[in-house]
Amino acid sequence: MKRSPLFRPLIGVMLCCATLLVVTQRAFAQPSDKDANFIRRSNMGHMMEVKLGELAQRQGRSKFVKMFGAMMVKDHNAAHDEVVQLARIKGVKIDDGLDAEHYKVFDRLSKLNGAAFDRAYRALMLDDHKKDYAAFDRMTTAADDNDVRNYAMRYAPLVKSHWATLKKGKMS
Repeated sequence: MKRSPLFRPLIGVMLCCATLLVVTQRAFAQPSDKDANFIRRSNMGHMMEVKLGELAQRQGRSKFVKMFGAMMVKDHNAAHDEVVQLARIKGVKIDDGLDAEHYKVFDRLSKLNGAAFDRAYRALMLDDHKKDYAAFDRMTTAADDNDVRNYAMRYAPLVKSHWATLKKGKMS
């Protein structure tokens, strides 16, 4: 049986189409539950850091707390913008405001001023950044999705630097 002269090019086109289909499916695939949960937790965490940073600038007493709060607003606004975009691209539904658990913490701190606020804010930020760094660091290797892994890799060092600044107790 004689093959048509179009046989080889047709096979090549079919292989290209199959490869493109696989690549496209991976790019638009729904992330794993683990990755989606990380995106949602990151979103909530960034919103909380921004709100508390704004509060620290208004209600804190020490220069450190006010400066740290300003840094939280700047850094976590940028990280939040990125995680919102990541959630949109990956099709992960995220909240656009604090959930009840985070609002309760915000409300508690909003009733404090001066030194009492400073102590509570620093303690919360130390604990929060320690946990956040562990989560971001874990996802640098454990994320199933490359975009989620890259996001974690970009922000793990930032979260770690915030934690180190809090432990040191002074701005660099």
